[in-house]
Amino acid sequence: MKVNKVISKTVVTFLSIVLMASSQVSNGLVPLDPVIPPINFGPSAPTNLTGTFDAEGNIILTWNDCTNETSYEILRENGSDQLSITVGANLTTIKDETQHPIGETFIFKIRAKNTFGTSAWSNIVSFSCSKPTAPSNLKGKFEADGSVTLTWNDNSNNEFQFEVSMEEGGNGGSVKVGSNVTTYKDTVAHSLGKTYTYSVRAINAFGNSSWTGQLDMSPAKPAAPSALTAILEANGNITVKWNDNSSNETAFEVSITEGSSGNVVSLPINITTYIDTMNHVVGKTYAYKIRSKNAFGTSNWSNIGTVVIPAQLVLSPTAPSNLIATLENNGTINLSWTDNSTNEVSFEIDISDGSGGTSTVVGPNMNTYADTASHTVGKTYSYKVRAKGAVISSAWSNTSSVTIPNGSNQSLFDGTQSGWAESEIQQAFNYGLTYPGVIGSYKKPITREEFCTIVVMLYEKLSGTSALAGTNPFNDTTNPEIIKAVNLGIVEGKATDTFSPYDYIKREELCLMIWRCLSKADSQLDKSLGDNFTFNDASSIDLWALDAMKFCFKNNIIHGVGNGNIAPLANTKREEAISIIKRTFEEYK
Repeated sequence: MKVNKVISKTVVTFLSIVLMASSQVSNGLVPLDPVIPPINFGPSAPTNLTGTFDAEGNIILTWNDCTNETSYEILRENGSDQLSITVGANLTTIKDETQHPIGETFIFKIRAKNTFGTSAWSNIVSFSCSKPTAPSNLKGKFEADGSVTLTWNDNSNNEFQFEVSMEEGGNGGSVKVGSNVTTYKDTVAHSLGKTYTYSVRAINAFGNSSWTGQLDMSPAKPAAPSALTAILEANGNITVKWNDNSSNETAFEVSITEGSSGNVVSLPINITTYIDTMNHVVGKTYAYKIRSKNAFGTSNWSNIGTVVIPAQLVLSPTAPSNLIATLENNGTINLSWTDNSTNEVSFEIDISDGSGGTSTVVGPNMNTYADTASHTVGKTYSYKVRAKGAVISSAWSNTSSVTIPNGSNQSLFDGTQSGWAESEIQQAFNYGLTYPGVIGSYKKPITREEFCTIVVMLYEKLSGTSALAGTNPFNDTTNPEIIKAVNLGIVEGKATDTFSPYDYIKREELCLMIWRCLSKADSQLDKSLGDNFTFNDASSIDLWALDAMKFCFKNNIIHGVGNGNIAPLANTKREEAISIIKRTFEEYK
């Protein structure tokens, strides 16, 4: 009856609208389209049907409730047997408490009903009634507090819990832990001379799996370290080394004595070196020995190593750093470096041109040198410097290189350069920040390949380190300078295996590469952006480049292009790119 009433009202409403519309047409009016009230049909299907066994072997089903059902029909299948039950509306869970014999498989699905019809069936869930698979790969280790941590592989998806068996000398017990657990910590006190046996099995309502293989754990003191040596280093430190002969230590103890006084230093596991950086007194003898320890005791001490501090301890000077080589207009190559030492007697400069090399020595406390020798066009000259002490020399500094360009300095210019750019190009050349690929055709837009090459030069000059190429992921270039830039994080490819080296570079891309180069060269770089970035076309800057453009503008690396614009999407001419690299170097060298 209820259904008939609803349908009658719908029909009357529809007829009333049609009659009224006909009347309006006869009066010369154009009616609106009639609105037909929606008719409510059957419910939607329940979703996300899932289920699990409980500890008694019952099957608990859950699902997502529909919105307009009056009941649910649940169908259970077991082979050719079927059972259908109906439950009330708004339920989202039910327990099947019938018998579920081992070896049987039960399949469930559910659908919703109301007075207008029946939904489609939900997804199907299936339950196989079987014992769980046994765990495997049982392992254990003693912790620093003497407890035992067990781990194992969970090979089943239907266990209700795991049972861990523990025995010692015929006595023992077991504990149960939850499903999907793969570790257990046995905090019972463990004693030297005893053996503790562990095994694990999985449990569910249908029975138990077999046990894992037995694991025997026997507490033991660690073995003593051996072959200890103690060596006085040039910087005054004493380096102590030894062999680690144990696999169960939780710490090492290093004993340091001088005369009747001494102290003990605690060290972590699995190390074989200790550096004693204390101030050592001239003429004194320092003795070292080491032992390992764990929760069950300490090993014997190792052999003793001794060091006598000589009357005059010869210390190595500290290596110089930040070496920069710059080619001047007159052909001289000027070197500058940071002197980090206070006890050098001279500096040694190594000069190499690829086919041979020479060296020269300058006095202490120097940080510059002018190489006025005749340099061959086309050759690359590499320099490094080290501090020399009275007996021992420091490590070498970084290497800095300069390539002598083909022809005279006048060959830098082919008449295509702007007037303002000549001094910029000349100075960039003198700094060693150009290469033949960007010399000439200065109004031609610079490519991704060309800019990668000079930005890597900038990085090497600023950082004082040589960039490494690494593995080439691209199939459209083999240029090592591109790979260096990618490896430094200065630039990315256009795709995983594509770089597009001959594409022109946009101003926003250039700014991002400059910003990344400076960040890589100086971890303390001031990255503040300022608040005076009010260009008309700022909204056309891609978000990934916005901060980089603000940074470069604030630090006078790039300028506006006129009419209140900064042209982020415009190409960059070679002369402009060279000038930008030069200004950046002068600002941050």
